[in-house]
Amino acid sequence: MIKKNKNLFATGIFFISSSYLSFTMMNLFYLSIEAPDFIFYRDYFDYFFGNTDTTGRENGLLYFYLVSVVVSAQEYLITPLTENHIISNSIQIINFLLYSIGLLGLFKLAVFKKYSRENIFIVFATLNFLPFTINMIVTMKPEVIAFSILPWCFLSIEKYIETNNIKYLYFIIFPNIILITTKATIIASVVLIYLFIFYRNYQIFLNFNVVKPSILFLFLTALILNENYLANGYFILDHSPGGGGATIPLENRVKLNFLYNINFIDLIQKPYRHNHANSLVGLILLDTFGDYFQWYANNSRTLFYIDRVNHTGFWYFVNVREVLALMLSLVFYLYVFFTASRKRELKIYLLLPLASIFIFCLSVFIRAEYFDTSRAELFKTHYYSYLLIISFTFVLLNVVKDEVLKKVVLSCVIIFISLYLHGFPKKNFDDIQTYLGVKNSVSQLCELNTNLLRIKTDLNCQDFSRNICMENIFLSDVRYIKTLNDETAQSIYPLNLLAESKAPVSVSSSSECEKFINDGYGYESKYSTNIKTPLLNVIYYVFALASFFYISKKE
Repeated sequence: MIKKNKNLFATGIFFISSSYLSFTMMNLFYLSIEAPDFIFYRDYFDYFFGNTDTTGRENGLLYFYLVSVVVSAQEYLITPLTENHIISNSIQIINFLLYSIGLLGLFKLAVFKKYSRENIFIVFATLNFLPFTINMIVTMKPEVIAFSILPWCFLSIEKYIETNNIKYLYFIIFPNIILITTKATIIASVVLIYLFIFYRNYQIFLNFNVVKPSILFLFLTALILNENYLANGYFILDHSPGGGGATIPLENRVKLNFLYNINFIDLIQKPYRHNHANSLVGLILLDTFGDYFQWYANNSRTLFYIDRVNHTGFWYFVNVREVLALMLSLVFYLYVFFTASRKRELKIYLLLPLASIFIFCLSVFIRAEYFDTSRAELFKTHYYSYLLIISFTFVLLNVVKDEVLKKVVLSCVIIFISLYLHGFPKKNFDDIQTYLGVKNSVSQLCELNTNLLRIKTDLNCQDFSRNICMENIFLSDVRYIKTLNDETAQSIYPLNLLAESKAPVSVSSSSECEKFINDGYGYESKYSTNIKTPLLNVIYYVFALASFFYISKKE
């Protein structure tokens, strides 16, 4: 018993340390405005902060409202140079909180499936560094809220199947409402998954008692859909014009061979963006553990990419990182199918990503006139990252069955590989350290990072006036750490400052700025107004969180 408790404590610390380090790495090395479609989704900020009457988008309001709340709470830190960083921090904070809620649900589900807590902590510590986990957390898209909810729904359904107690279906009414009012692709994937569960357990679900929660569910869903429609100007199944492309000519539309075509040699020799747009298999294999579309680890505008050590391969295998990611994907999917064929009780969780892939394939052929066959960006792994995390969890839980030490070693190996895929080690850490010192000054974990990670900086974590007035070009573009010169340097000045009952002033230097800041002036950003609150969305989410507590309780 004592040994077991020590192992549990040790693996728990391993997970907590992993969580802190992974979040800090994301926060300091990646700016979330560089993630896919941020330029479209920032329209929600304009709506919530009163700059527009509608969002002009179709997705559910809740996720974007939560991000807006965190931005609003940090409005006093926003300046022309820090704005993008504060927004990025806000995205990553709310995403990591939602991710943590999802992990707790996944923990409860795994315990329900009789997996040991030590193994679960080790797997979760590994999850924190996986490419598709990191990509989900740094991106302002609602897939992360789907992950925060879905494990809880699975747990409640499992308990309903086991006990035939209708209360477990009532518990997931509000969580499921949030799920199917968030995003069209999430709706389609979740509905398909639920249909599969229903098919396998139809005798339990063909019950008159199921009718009552179903009717309540539909009624409450209609209310929140109406709230979202009034704010968006679009229904959730409508795709707003801003995010779409031009109509594809008939001769260039997707062909059936897209489903089975594989560019075998090019998978290794040319694993680059758009070279595999004609191959579903190639897209999946290259992007699951890699960054085929170059939005994340291979994004040249991020610190992940800058100054990374590029190892030269041999023969066909010159693209070391891409080939390594390809091999990991192959091993992962082969093990998924292998385990699913042997463990019937886990099949649904292991095969979850296939639900989204199937939906995307269906969408491609139904709406072939909108699918750009030269890019195929619909198949970015991010769109089903929330399902990949659950699938990977159960895959790794079935691998780590030996002694704790062996499991930790395996976990560390996967973590180190993931770090390598994200651009570590670095060639010149001096340049990077200079940037990290500046970036850390606008991080919510500034003091903790300074003390634990020994990040050197001349800036004071608590000196907000100095942070407002500082003029560090690194904050405008991380690439300046390699290219900064007199011609590229820009200035935030003149800077307009405001104060209550005082005339506005325009300052032209940092010393002048600090003088007025100390005299009660501040920078007024467009995020200073009171945010609009989607009342039903918030109420439903509060009830959803409350339901998680009751779902987690033992019989």
